[in-house]
Amino acid sequence: MRRNLLFLFAALAVTSIDAASYQKTDGTIVDPIQYYWSGTDHLYSGNNLEPYANLSDADLSDADLEFAFLMYATMTTADLSGAYLHGAFLRDADMSGAFLIGAYLVRANLTDATLIDANLTDGILSSANLFNADLTSANLTRVFLNDDAGLILANLTDANLTDANLTDANLTSADLSGATLTGADFTNAILTGANFTGAIDAPSTSSQLALTPLDETIIGGAQLHYANFSGADLSGAIFDHENDDHDAAGWELAIWTGAHFHYLNQPLFPTGMIHTNHGIVVRTPEPAALLLALFGLALLPRRRRQ
Repeated sequence: MRRNLLFLFAALAVTSIDAASYQKTDGTIVDPIQYYWSGTDHLYSGNNLEPYANLSDADLSDADLEFAFLMYATMTTADLSGAYLHGAFLRDADMSGAFLIGAYLVRANLTDATLIDANLTDGILSSANLFNADLTSANLTRVFLNDDAGLILANLTDANLTDANLTDANLTSADLSGATLTGADFTNAILTGANFTGAIDAPSTSSQLALTPLDETIIGGAQLHYANFSGADLSGAIFDHENDDHDAAGWELAIWTGAHFHYLNQPLFPTGMIHTNHGIVVRTPEPAALLLALFGLALLPRRRRQ
């Protein structure tokens, strides 16, 4: 009996030693970390979560980390999928390659954070502050960055923003060069000075018909003052939402040089904008390719008869 009790006490001692805690922005220590959905103790047993902590490869999926204070923390390739990070302070944190699928980052402070190659698919970042954050090649598919989310000076080069909701987001001077924006919603977003250069790569030939990454991208009501669309594929982009109240503003001051669209997938430009006056090119089939296509169509009935 005594041996069993000693074993039980030893097991409890090991459990308490292995359990990790996290520090809140108000100095409170939460020990141990809990699962957000069940409220039970989290299985994570590595370094405690605090400023400057090394949390590389940590598995904190579904953890309750509300108001976590993780300034300058190293979280490279950590798994934070489904984590509840409401109001978390992640300034200057390195989250390169981190998994944040479905993470809840509403009102989180990600100023100067590094999120290169991070996966934020289905994440919720409403009202989050990503000032000067580096999201190069990050995956933001279906992410919510609406309700005044701050992306001022954010680096979104080559980022995947497919179906992302950026309604009312502030992307002043953000760099979206080469970003994938298929179905993204920029309604009423502030895009002053934003760089869309080369978003996205054009089809390999002018005769290639494809739904390009800007197809059905909604930019109605956005502020486009000094935004740079040089070389961007605008096929199917919606700038005026067929409603004057949601017309993109400041397009006269935007840079459109080299921007283009497929002749069968014309954008809906802001009211009063004539694309030919701004150096926007219409891609049409090359004569040889067109003749080849027509020849192929002509052969179809003959083949069916055979």
